[in-house]
Amino acid sequence: MDVKFFIGVNLPRIFGLYILKTHDDVFVDIFKFLPDGGTEGIAFRLFALVELACKWPTLLRWCTYHVFEIPARNRTWVGYAKSSFRRMSRCLNLSSPQELFMLFAPQILYTWLLDGTVDEIPYSIFGFSNLAELLSKSQSEAVGIMMMRGRETEARELAKTLKLSIGELVTQSFSKIIAYSIAHDFSSPDVRVSGESRMRKIMGAENYNSNIIINLVDILATFFETVDQEYPIENSFRKDANSAYAGEIMEEIKAFGHLDARLPPNQQPMFKAKFLQRQILHLVKRTNYELHEIWTPALVVFIARKLLNTVNPALGPLHACSVLRKIRVLICLAGNTALYGYPLEMLLHSLRAFIVDSECADDALGITQYLLTRGSDHLVKFPSFLAGYALSCLADLRIFLESSQSSTTQESQFKATKSKAQLFHSWFSKYLASYNTNAWKDETQKEAFQAITQSAANIRLMGNAEKDTHESKLLLEILKDWGREHQLLNEPARSIALSMLCGSFNVPPPTRLDVIESDEEALAHGAAVWMSCSSKKLSNEYLAWAGRVVGRSFAASGDVPPDLLRESRLQEYRKKSAISLDFMESEEALLSLIEALTASSDTFRAGLAEAALRVAVSDAIHENKQPLITAYQKSLSESLQDASNWGELRPPLSDCFSVEHPNEAEVFSAEFFESPNWAQHLTTFLAQSVPQSVALRVLPPILTKVKGFAEQAFPFIVHNVLDSELDQIQEMKLKLSEALKEWLASASPAARDNQRLLINTILYLRTQAKPNETSMADRLQWLEVNFSTAAAAATRCGMYKVALLFAELASSEITRQSRRSSAIQGLADTSEILLDIFENIDDPDAYYGLAQDASLSTVLARLEYENHGAKSLAFRGAQYDSHLRRRDVASQQDGEALIKALSSLGLSGLSNSLLQTQQSLDGSSRSLDSTFTIARRLEVWNLPAPPATENWAVTVYRAYQSMHQASDINIVRSAIHDGLTRTLKHLTGKSLNTLTLRHQLGALATLAELDDVLNIGDLSELDDVVKHFQARSKWMMSGQYDDVSRILSCRETTMSMWSQHHNLRPSRLTPADARLAQIRGMLVSSDIYRFHRAAQETLNLSTALTHLIKPSEQVGLTVDAAIRMEAANSLWDQGEMISSIRMLQNIDKDSSLKKQTVPVSRSDLLSKIGYQVSVARLESPDNIQKRYLEPALKELKGKSEGKEAGRVYHQFAMFCDEQLQNPDGLEDLARLQNLKKGKNDEVMQLKALIASTRDSQVKSRYSSHLLKAEQWLDLDQQELCRVEQTRSEFVKLSLQNYLLSLAASDEYNNDALRFTALWLERSEDDMVNKAVKRYINNVPTRKFAPLINQLSSRLQDNRELFQHTLMDLVYKICLDHPYHGMYQIWSGARTRINKGDEVALSRQKATDRIAEYIIKSGVQAAKIWPAIDATSVAYHKLAMERDASRYKQGHKMNIKDSKTGAEFLAVFAKYSIPPPTMQMPLLASRDYSERNVPMIDRFEPQMSIAGGVSAPKIITAIGSDGQRYKQLVKGGNDDLRQDAIMEQVFAAVSELLKHHRTTRQRNLGIRTYKVLPLTSSSGLIEFVSNTIPLHEYLMPAHETYYPKDLKGNHCRKEIMTAQSKTVDTRVAVYRKVTERFHPVMRYFFMEFFPDPDEWFAKRTAYTRTTAAISMLGHVLGLGDRHGHNILLDTKTGEVVHIDLGVAFEMGRVLPVPELVPFRLTRDIVDGMGITKTEGVFRRCCEFTLDALREETYSIMTILDVLRYDPLYSWSMSPVRMARLQNARRGSADDVVDEAEEDQRPGGLNKKSNVNEPSEADRALEVVRKKLSKTLSVMATVNDLINQATDERNLAVLYGGWAAYA
Repeated sequence: MDVKFFIGVNLPRIFGLYILKTHDDVFVDIFKFLPDGGTEGIAFRLFALVELACKWPTLLRWCTYHVFEIPARNRTWVGYAKSSFRRMSRCLNLSSPQELFMLFAPQILYTWLLDGTVDEIPYSIFGFSNLAELLSKSQSEAVGIMMMRGRETEARELAKTLKLSIGELVTQSFSKIIAYSIAHDFSSPDVRVSGESRMRKIMGAENYNSNIIINLVDILATFFETVDQEYPIENSFRKDANSAYAGEIMEEIKAFGHLDARLPPNQQPMFKAKFLQRQILHLVKRTNYELHEIWTPALVVFIARKLLNTVNPALGPLHACSVLRKIRVLICLAGNTALYGYPLEMLLHSLRAFIVDSECADDALGITQYLLTRGSDHLVKFPSFLAGYALSCLADLRIFLESSQSSTTQESQFKATKSKAQLFHSWFSKYLASYNTNAWKDETQKEAFQAITQSAANIRLMGNAEKDTHESKLLLEILKDWGREHQLLNEPARSIALSMLCGSFNVPPPTRLDVIESDEEALAHGAAVWMSCSSKKLSNEYLAWAGRVVGRSFAASGDVPPDLLRESRLQEYRKKSAISLDFMESEEALLSLIEALTASSDTFRAGLAEAALRVAVSDAIHENKQPLITAYQKSLSESLQDASNWGELRPPLSDCFSVEHPNEAEVFSAEFFESPNWAQHLTTFLAQSVPQSVALRVLPPILTKVKGFAEQAFPFIVHNVLDSELDQIQEMKLKLSEALKEWLASASPAARDNQRLLINTILYLRTQAKPNETSMADRLQWLEVNFSTAAAAATRCGMYKVALLFAELASSEITRQSRRSSAIQGLADTSEILLDIFENIDDPDAYYGLAQDASLSTVLARLEYENHGAKSLAFRGAQYDSHLRRRDVASQQDGEALIKALSSLGLSGLSNSLLQTQQSLDGSSRSLDSTFTIARRLEVWNLPAPPATENWAVTVYRAYQSMHQASDINIVRSAIHDGLTRTLKHLTGKSLNTLTLRHQLGALATLAELDDVLNIGDLSELDDVVKHFQARSKWMMSGQYDDVSRILSCRETTMSMWSQHHNLRPSRLTPADARLAQIRGMLVSSDIYRFHRAAQETLNLSTALTHLIKPSEQVGLTVDAAIRMEAANSLWDQGEMISSIRMLQNIDKDSSLKKQTVPVSRSDLLSKIGYQVSVARLESPDNIQKRYLEPALKELKGKSEGKEAGRVYHQFAMFCDEQLQNPDGLEDLARLQNLKKGKNDEVMQLKALIASTRDSQVKSRYSSHLLKAEQWLDLDQQELCRVEQTRSEFVKLSLQNYLLSLAASDEYNNDALRFTALWLERSEDDMVNKAVKRYINNVPTRKFAPLINQLSSRLQDNRELFQHTLMDLVYKICLDHPYHGMYQIWSGARTRINKGDEVALSRQKATDRIAEYIIKSGVQAAKIWPAIDATSVAYHKLAMERDASRYKQGHKMNIKDSKTGAEFLAVFAKYSIPPPTMQMPLLASRDYSERNVPMIDRFEPQMSIAGGVSAPKIITAIGSDGQRYKQLVKGGNDDLRQDAIMEQVFAAVSELLKHHRTTRQRNLGIRTYKVLPLTSSSGLIEFVSNTIPLHEYLMPAHETYYPKDLKGNHCRKEIMTAQSKTVDTRVAVYRKVTERFHPVMRYFFMEFFPDPDEWFAKRTAYTRTTAAISMLGHVLGLGDRHGHNILLDTKTGEVVHIDLGVAFEMGRVLPVPELVPFRLTRDIVDGMGITKTEGVFRRCCEFTLDALREETYSIMTILDVLRYDPLYSWSMSPVRMARLQNARRGSADDVVDEAEEDQRPGGLNKKSNVNEPSEADRALEVVRKKLSKTLSVMATVNDLINQATDERNLAVLYGGWAAYA
């Protein structure tokens, strides 16, 4: 037996010696000698057959039948055979022996039933429980064969066995019976009675004919399935005129390529191919169709897919080749139908699988080339399809071309096939290179196509990221395509390419060789690289590379990829239709999901999808389901629609699959909810519950067979089911709502995924409109949801933004006093949920919005949340002591918290000491963080790192540990790559909270930096790495401190370890090089820590650096000066001012600065000493100037450019300026001036007395007094002169050094503001003007261009030096930056002025003169001026055009139809200018040509009319960049100059906020828009796109959400009626109104941003911008903030304030004074969410006000510039005041009409536009007072919020202000 076993095991090896096509012959020879008797013989026979079957697919058919045959003939062997089939099934990866039976049922039944009976079939060997079960699965095959052979009696017996009538049996199996019978009859002409005749007799003629039509398609498919491999079939085609074309196609295909070899026969039944066309014609004649009509796209796809579904890996490549040849026959007969639309695409995609099979490649290449060549008419229209196909196909070809020959493939054939494949590859590459089309979406898509296809044509098997290789270029193009608006590649193509490129991957070690080398490239592609990691079959090497890119991206920006933070799947669900561009409806989404399956490489999945679409489309047409027809027209491609429509043909029965109904009780149970199959079962149940829905009834087969589809389709199915019940009893809604209570309440971790799915479904339902809904709130009624429970579930699932939304929905429902039970249940306390949300949500301020009980524990929790080390240490230490005394086990947790607090303070040594006292670590993430972070910082490398943990600190520690232990750099690289791979897998595989995400991204950033350092090859690369560190400082200044500190801390470890381990550095780099890089890196880190005010960390670094001075000297580095300067800075940070100054002075005395390795500039050093001495008041200003600042200038030694020079000049200028503003100096000056005035008055009085008296004695006495008085007057004059001279010198030095600073660098560009204010203040001093004239020409004009309004307003036509200098500056601004300066000059020259106003006349003459100079300049500006002139005139004319009958609010008309419209368009056709309202940057290059700045290409034909007396026109310019620039063209009584200047102030202050850490982190700023005055009565305003006035949203929203509330008009009427009554009465009226007028602002965000991720981000943006504008508005005294002057951005959520004319407390002197500091009404607060003014709003107010206070000097400087602007009005005329509030007396809708016209800040009487000096002084003094630090920031904000929300203030405001909204 051992010998037989040996033979049986090795028998398959014999077949390895022969090519596949000869296996049948070899098997016949061997089979003869297999024993067929005796127990041992039969056992050996079965064993040998199984071994052969498992090894060779070519023998599987033979072996299967012969194994079956043994027990069929002798039941003794049933058990053996059963065991054999089980083993065969396992070997072949089949689900069971039943599947094996179904594969070979035709052959088994065909052969067995020749002389055997059905009853003799041993059903149990295939795992069937009885014969009926086997026969029910193969009844069509069995009865088809019986009827074909004329064995009607056996068929009737079969019917009895299956408990069917013969009529039912043949009807159910009709297609197989007829197909077999017709084919058999044609192949056997001697048949006496045809199968058709027998069927007609059984069924009756009419029923038979009807079934022919019904089953036509299935019969045709069976014809193709059973055709044999007879050659050449084209000969038979040529003999029939009806199929001659097919013969020609076959010849053409074979000419492109085929294998001229006969294949082994297929399994029976099979029939001669030469009769195929005759069979088809014969069948078609039985119907009312014509032969040429049947080849529709649907039929071609159906038959092709049927054939493809017969391919099975178990059947081997020869069977696949036979199927391929059948498809070739189908293509020939289908003709042009196969060359267009979906059939072409489907065939090309399907044939790809055959190209990589050496047995099939010859035939597959020929067919493919034919399809590509003849299908070009279709392919030229769809470049995206071709790109995806080409990428996949070329990738497959590369696999085949680099494959090796199989032993079973004939060598000559393999070589020939490979040669053909290479030829095809070359041909296809050329085909793609020459491809061109008009269907490109844009030029970028065309370039992408060329790059992708060219790279794909040259790739090799192993992917890599090495620069300039074809593989890296292709990878980069795929990543770029991911982020494009018009993607070229679809998901399947991209996935295939990534799998091929990244399945085997090579990471380039040196970063300089990486295709993504720089930080900028990492930032650009980081998100796409991240998304690519979700693809399958990616190698660890690729993930390591991806981790490096993502890490570098995070290290370069601190930004988290948005998809990582995304909690909901709503963006995935709410896709826009490519056809309609609208969001897809649920049915459209379902159809789109099914369409995506058609591109699957799994032919069974694709077939299911195609069948579902055919049923859906055909049934929709047949049943006239118009909504579904519309849905598929909007969602499916046109070609797929055609292929899914059967047209005149009847849909085949085989397209309809039956699926078992899930158990209802089970799918709705809480227990089954934890099952991974829950979604599949529930969706199947729901889909089957609505049989009348075509879209749903086609889904069950896909839901049950396609893994993951149920989860994708879940929300759409639920919505469709609920929607179908709206007009009837809502049974399913009740069942789902009831089950939802238990499902959402489940705390089981196993239910998390299903809960997320449910939560996403609830979110999706919120986006679906209900019929006849009154508001979005009605959508919450799709299901009865307890949103408090849903919030708790979302929190457990880590969906914190979703949880917050649900919590607010629960609150909203309660507010609306709904009767629904869910609203009542929402009353449950959600404070714990909110606390959990705010602790984990990605916002630094939300946590503070939750009111918590005041206790030591809550304070401690807040301090630890803030990571406030010092206070945490104090509070936790106190608790630790108490717990220790009480022996409380909680002391263990206290200890861990203390370790964390000490670590956050930078006290790692103390942390480590305390850590040693802890008895054990609990293994928690927090514990691991502390342990391994401390060990890393202290460079303790003996801790055993847990191998299985995913903790970021352990991952990083492990990499450094390997660095410490390794002798070979490759071991370290391997450890780093392992860390990158593990971290990225952790990130992509789990849903993590924000804190963990940032920790893991920080780990990637650290490992990426470590990898960069280890890959340094020479000194230049080392310098590059340090420069990268410096460049990353910019974002780190504003980044989250926790992120920044982690990266910096690890960077310090990196450089320290690299410096210590010489074996890890290349020999070209010395220890000195490494130590110097370490020191430079530490100095960079110290600057960043200092910006974050992390004094302990800077002290740690200074101490560590100090200890490096001597070791550095030992390796030849002199770095003591730089390190001691850093130590001095740390001392200064710690408040040790004197020590810091002394240390700096010692550096100047002791150090030889010229010998320093890290350069220290003496000028910089002296400047710093001067600054610190000045702050400490250690020396007099005169000494500081002479001892430090003047020598600092001398030390520059003529170097007038660069950061260092700029810093020194700036410091000197600031010092001099500070002396000018020194309160003591100003007081001294005022005292001397008063003394002089007093003495002068005394002298004059004495002289008068002497002159008036005649008494000599009295006169003598008076004369004596006069002499003394004159002496004192002389002394006072001398002292005053000295002081004034000193101040004058300070002025001159300040101005000239400001100019030198501006000329030297761009670091201190804000100096332009202070310089301008100081210069304009001293404009009459010629000494000052001489100093200015000397230096101002060295300053780039772009630094003064933002102040062109103020500069041009001071122009006068005289010959004074000031005017000469000023005019020259303005002229040069216009030449260098024409679009920033010329408009002001044009405006000054064109504005009508009062002829009696000499100043204005002189200003106009000056602007005229500048205009003349520009025209005569001969430079580019001379050509621009005529364009500015002509277009400004055109704008002015359009603005001033009025016609009350035509220009009505909201009216639209063609521009050319207006009086001046044609002329306007003609001017712009002639002259090219940039859009005047565009926010144009100032270009250092001064090149404003079209290559740098977009020009107006054209205008949209129509303009619309805005509200207002002046009927402003809204026009839209289309730029040469394709962007739309919307403009408001305004003419009337308002001077837009006032608005323009205030916008300038707002923009400047907003820029200042970017300089502060806290405001920059939160992106706090003020949205501005451009205002361009043309004349005193016309101008342009940038139309703020995507905005809606607050009032226009609120008023309709109030009526929508609270229809029973008072109307807005009624509220205003009530308020206005009480206007003249007592305060108490007005307050009572206000309360009465507000009780019946509920706030609705929250719904703005719910309506416009349904996605919780967007909702949270946009609402946060709203709250932040509201806080910023509130604080700035308070400081600047901004008033008139009614609902029309506040815009809501529907894209960003931000607020934009317009009409800024009522400023500097003008609102307080209106007829009805404005008593609130800013608008903070109930609706404004309502928009901030559940925390109202707490949390985000309050803290952002505090941060903004704090920043504004810190920038008091800069803000006052900005306003000081305005002080000297003669055209800016600081006050408001009584007429203006009255008009301002009277404009709002009308109805609510009229508010803007006149307000638009009258509320502009410049609406003053032009004759009275005169500013008294006291007005500006008063206004600026008020601003200065508000910026003072009399009250703390917190107290001030509290007071302001209280004022703004105080009912007694709101109640007495003007009615039109709408304080109730």
